[in-house]
Amino acid sequence: GGVFETIVVSGPNKVRAIPIVQTTGYRFDSEAGGKVFANKTRNRGFEEAVVAAFPNKDDAKIIVSCSDGRQRAVAALEALEQL
Repeated sequence: GGVFETIVVSGPNKVRAIPIVQTTGYRFDSEAGGKVFANKTRNRGFEEAVVAAFPNKDDAKIIVSCSDGRQRAVAALEALEQL
């Protein structure tokens, strides 16, 4: 279970959901003034999953997104730069 926030896409009909963050859902945080992840952990297998899904990185066309368009997308892009 958990919430997938990062989606990696390559070509038509080739959607791969590879989360960089795994969580059990959301909770309300009064200090943040809204919903935040509950029990958030980094997917330690993210890089390996991307390499397995896209073995030829020169031909891969990858789009990275997350629900707020910032934190997890930036973390995923930074991880992809290291591959």
